Amino acid sequence: MNQKSFRMLSMAALLAFGFTTATAQPVLNNSIFFGLTQGLTTVTAADSNAVSEGMEGANITWNFSVLTPASGTNTTVNFQLPAGTPYAAQFPSANLVGIFDEDGSAAYSYMKHTANELEYLGLGIEGYLLIYNNPQTLMKVPMTFGSDHSDTYKGMVDIDGFVFNVDGESVTHYDAYGTLIMPNGTFNNAIRLRTVSQDRDTADLGGGVMNISTFVSTTYSWYAENHPGPIVTIDYSVGNYTTIIPGFPPQIEEVPLDKQITYTIAGSTSVADVPELQGIGLSFAGANPVVDQLSLNIDSDESDRTLQLQVFDLNGNLLVSQNLTTNGNRQQVEIPVRQYPAGNYFVSLTDGQARQSKGWVKI
Repeated sequence: MNQKSFRMLSMAALLAFGFTTATAQPVLNNSIFFGLTQGLTTVTAADSNAVSEGMEGANITWNFSVLTPASGTNTTVNFQLPAGTPYAAQFPSANLVGIFDEDGSAAYSYMKHTANELEYLGLGIEGYLLIYNNPQTLMKVPMTFGSDHSDTYKGMVDIDGFVFNVDGESVTHYDAYGTLIMPNGTFNNAIRLRTVSQDRDTADLGGGVMNISTFVSTTYSWYAENHPGPIVTIDYSVGNYTTIIPGFPPQIEEVPLDKQITYTIAGSTSVADVPELQGIGLSFAGANPVVDQLSLNIDSDESDRTLQLQVFDLNGNLLVSQNLTTNGNRQQVEIPVRQYPAGNYFVSLTDGQARQSKGWVKI
């Protein structure tokens, strides 16, 4: 799997968990479990050297307000049940799939979640299938400051009939908490996790000829209450490609250190420290991606509740704002979107204090 796929997998999979705050130290927990129709949009920072991960410890302040997105790096991940997706039969134990674009093709990241654990089972793209027979455990909760969890994983990749093995190990450590300052606001009680992983791909070409790629990554990820998934990640990776031919010295091609910063710009909540709107269900009544009409279902527990329905682009520009009064049942709303250019957007319901949002795609 290439590095973009791995980063999107991490963002997608880790959406499943939120955290609660203790008196002094925030605790990563599964107390916030996001709906299957949730989505988020991430971008890659234009300047990977704009910020650094800083030190570990308590009450740290990270000022990442200078981050700006690189053009054309927007990626949206949407979640649903695996049933009906192209590779569901290969992942019978999966109960969650994240769907995103990988170089122009739809990618399906299959996962299994329980009350305290999230496993990555594999990835399907046209012409590419990764299946772990020993799944990768991406998260175990709860995690308190100073705690860690480790994992080993193993699987197989099939690229248009060419099969090779993959394996790796990782250690995730809760190493810091404090205040995170981002371009869209300040997050108090932010949690930072540091994950160090080593991944290997091993291909047997026959006759004793082997190709082995090895990559070591250190990834720093920040989380905050009421925000979907990592707010920002800083990823360092370095590796090599080794070719082994009997009777000859190994041929090694070094891959230099690469640093990338990825951060969320839209999701179930894209404004810092805005609580989730309660008692309201927001879902898609029609297709997503959308061509002409954005069709929404709004389910409410009570009538005569006044809300604002808003549509934003990825730069935070408000495109649509209309008042809505709940009736205690399901209401369907149609929003014309033909006039908007193709791309990623999100729709939001708010009462002025809390908010619920969904990512959607215009084609």
